[in-house]
Amino acid sequence: MENKKTLNKEILTLALFLTVILLTTLASAESWACFSKGQKINFCNPRTNDRTCGSTQCLMCISNFNEQEKCYNQGNFNACNSQSTACSPIGNSGEIDTQAPTMSILNPLKDKIYNKKNILLQILLDERADLSFIDESNNRGKWTRLCQDCKIHERKRSFKDGLNNISFKAEDANDNTALLNILFFIDSKSPKIFKLEPKNGFTSGLFTTEFKEDNPKSLILHYGNPNLGFFAKDINIQTECLLDKGKYSCETSADIHQFDSMIMQFWLEIYDIANNNQTTKRLNLPVDTTPPLINNLNIVIHSSHATFILDIFEKNLDSIEYRDNFALRPAWKTLCSRIDDDNICEKQLTFNSGSHNIDIMVTDKAGNSISRNIDIFI
Repeated sequence: MENKKTLNKEILTLALFLTVILLTTLASAESWACFSKGQKINFCNPRTNDRTCGSTQCLMCISNFNEQEKCYNQGNFNACNSQSTACSPIGNSGEIDTQAPTMSILNPLKDKIYNKKNILLQILLDERADLSFIDESNNRGKWTRLCQDCKIHERKRSFKDGLNNISFKAEDANDNTALLNILFFIDSKSPKIFKLEPKNGFTSGLFTTEFKEDNPKSLILHYGNPNLGFFAKDINIQTECLLDKGKYSCETSADIHQFDSMIMQFWLEIYDIANNNQTTKRLNLPVDTTPPLINNLNIVIHSSHATFILDIFEKNLDSIEYRDNFALRPAWKTLCSRIDDDNICEKQLTFNSGSHNIDIMVTDKAGNSISRNIDIFI
């Protein structure tokens, strides 16, 4: 019996001794590792961010260095804090960081056109670094910090309208630097249409407009009615518009003969390169595409007088004018402002002796016109 008690006592003593040895071994696995400036500290745990020592000396609690994976296993800080801050040789395994950060710019996109000044910057780095940018188009531009010791930057920032030439710089703890340049365009202002004519009266298919836009892409005339349908015409901004002091003046014509003597709607739509747009309100006007008709033209000359008698067919008469091309200063003058119930315009004019070359023009309220040229001798 006594031998059995003695054996149990010896076993217990041995177990306590082994426990002390094991605890001592586990504690000794935790140690402070010192890293010099520029050394890479790659952790085996993917949830722990790798880093580069950015100061004269960095102190890390490490359990061991995995030679196969070339990474460090973090230690228990409580265990490290219970020891002295003397550095273990384990930190000597850290390589010097000579590689610049890899920078990925997700936004803004290269050569993209944006319609807002506030652009979301989305930049990813493969290691922690200081991130900044500079406007290369500004001769006095300075580097502006976006974030410090970061791996990702996601934040909106305001840029100017027009072309933006922006360089981004990422600098890690060992002063390794990466640069990326990107060009993008901003047009945040919507086009403005100031005028669309005709506004009243009649239309014959001739339209004028004025608009202001720095970067126009398309100008579209819409016209038609519910009975015959609606159509669209692309106005050529290069050939049908003139730019003066930042404002475009345009004149275009559309074939609207199928709407003659009907009411037609028309409106304008403009887009810029960033798809900002403006649409005018719809105008409703009667259509007149038929020019006036001169059925008969007689001239009776007596002494210094010439009596003009015109038989005209036009429901929407605007004016009947004449011009003496042999006059000292040829100019259009009114022959008749209206016709009588028999569609006759009669007017007596006085001329100097000699030959005269006369232009006669009849115009309706839609702008359609017809002209005649005659020679008379007084």
